[in-house]
Amino acid sequence: MQRAKDFPSQLREYTLYEIERMLNGRDFSIATQAQLKMAKKLILEAPRLMEKGGDL
Repeated sequence: MQRAKDFPSQLREYTLYEIERMLNGRDFSIATQAQLKMAKKLILEAPRLMEKGGDL
């Protein structure tokens, strides 16, 4: 995921579960709400993009 150009760099070591917990708990100490949402979106889309042969 680190290679995705829009992926927030400070979140590259976090799992989807951890990102969702930050969003649900409104914990924006590591990243903004928009960055957390973008990271979540990119993680969820990654398998679909890889199936199509897309380049992250």
